[in-house]
Amino acid sequence: MPDQPWMSKSFFLTVLHSIALFSTIFRVVQRWSVSRLWWDDFLLLLPLGIDVMFLASLWTLYHRSFVLAFTLNNNDIIDSVWFGTFLWLLIIWSCRTSLALSMTRLFPPGHRSRQFSLTLTFYFVVTFILCIVTLSVACRTGNKIIFHGESCIKAGIMTTSLDLSGDILLIFVPLITFWRVRLPQTQRRLILITYSASFMTLIASISFCVSLYGSIIGNFNLGASIITMMAHIEATTSMIICNIVVITMFFYRIFRRGRDPEEVEESVEKSEETLNTHPPQSNAPTPHIDFTDPTWTSLEHSEPLNQTFEVASDPEIMRSSQLLT
Repeated sequence: MPDQPWMSKSFFLTVLHSIALFSTIFRVVQRWSVSRLWWDDFLLLLPLGIDVMFLASLWTLYHRSFVLAFTLNNNDIIDSVWFGTFLWLLIIWSCRTSLALSMTRLFPPGHRSRQFSLTLTFYFVVTFILCIVTLSVACRTGNKIIFHGESCIKAGIMTTSLDLSGDILLIFVPLITFWRVRLPQTQRRLILITYSASFMTLIASISFCVSLYGSIIGNFNLGASIITMMAHIEATTSMIICNIVVITMFFYRIFRRGRDPEEVEESVEKSEETLNTHPPQSNAPTPHIDFTDPTWTSLEHSEPLNQTFEVASDPEIMRSSQLLT
């Protein structure tokens, strides 16, 4: 591939990586500033570091291929397709797991939606391990790991199929979950639209699969550079979409502060308190959850069933209720 087009693509991907990295840093800092760091935020520190390596591998590939005019050695783990694939898988599945955990933190322990979100989290972790193990075994030639042979192609098809299934689950599970939760209309739409943004990741996944399968089947071959570019686009899109919930809520609060400062101040106080409730039973009416920033609010056990979620504004009451549970 000519030098100039590859450099243009590299700069474009660098911009996407920069946005992904900045959005992740913004999310972690914002959560830390309001003392709301949780497992979904800590988990994002992993793709944050891995994405830096993924971006560095892109420019290393460019430098060796066009500046130094080296012939890449696929037997070298750094130059191998497997290494880039490992970084790619680690980023996208970490982001999916973080999104599932973000749903988990919204519901009280024992709540059916929380249990289902934890199950989805466990599924993502197991799927990532399965993909890595399968590719490592099927794509091993001698003592090296490279993409070669029919078994490796089948493993690649399985990996990308699971990739698509993960994005589909992240679209429909939040829609089904939050569709059944009673929220103020504005907040309801905001949450549904925000979580539906995973559709953008699905588009990136489909584009990557089409380019990869086209090269494998041979009907059309877009070239290794296009496949590499689609992998980077999917990874960066996954990180951006994973952080868009927090970013959207942050600007939503700023927007509301400009319109009605008193109302927003009250909402901010609610979002910074802990909501206390018992998990609703299956035969109980659907509870009404009133929160401005769903990702900054964790739900704990405390009050009896069949009540609206209430804010325990007194710290002593909050501490005593936690001791009782």
